[in-house]
Amino acid sequence: FLPSPGLVTECKFPQGDDIEIIAAVSEGKTISPFYDSMIAQLVVHGRNRKDAIKRLLKALDETNIKGVCTNISLLKRILNDSTFVKGDYDTNYLPTFLDTLDKDAFVEEMAYTGVDSANSNAKDLVIEGTDEIKVISPMTGIYYSTPTPNEPEFVKVGDKITVSSTLCQVEAMKLFTHISLSSAPGSGEVFLADKEYEIVRANQANNAQVNAGDLLFVVKPI
Repeated sequence: FLPSPGLVTECKFPQGDDIEIIAAVSEGKTISPFYDSMIAQLVVHGRNRKDAIKRLLKALDETNIKGVCTNISLLKRILNDSTFVKGDYDTNYLPTFLDTLDKDAFVEEMAYTGVDSANSNAKDLVIEGTDEIKVISPMTGIYYSTPTPNEPEFVKVGDKITVSSTLCQVEAMKLFTHISLSSAPGSGEVFLADKEYEIVRANQANNAQVNAGDLLFVVKPI
């Protein structure tokens, strides 16, 4: 559920007399990290609840957004859930429903809703001819090296860290996300839970805007 600002490389919405699209996004448009994370509303009209659910599922199947991650896969799961279909639920519905999911599989599915997972090559993070590894931003936003202006930096060159150590935080759409090796591209492949790492270089200035894929740090295993 992290915000996913960035460049929209593909954008296609379905059309039909029963469909209404209210969108703030289109192909080639960059979603800013400064505003609300909702990029579109997709509304359908049906003869009754079940018919509307069926039409909405079809409309979501025909929606194609690439370049940023979306919650389309979550919406489809909810629309196929028997409790939701029956309409007998309250404000506890979502957390209860999420507890029924295979969370690891769901997070993986959500992470690649807008990108081709085959394009992610962790080996490219290793700097050729060295044991040093690039830590790149998993998201677009504003980079913060400290928790607050009056506190010390999360890390500095020479520090020893684990994969769960907070390296920085990135603000997008008014939400602050703590970035660690476990949340960066390469987690589980070049960044391993049983190893420690040393900060070799910090590449961003405080308050800088970063894009997904920008270099944040260089580290090396100890």
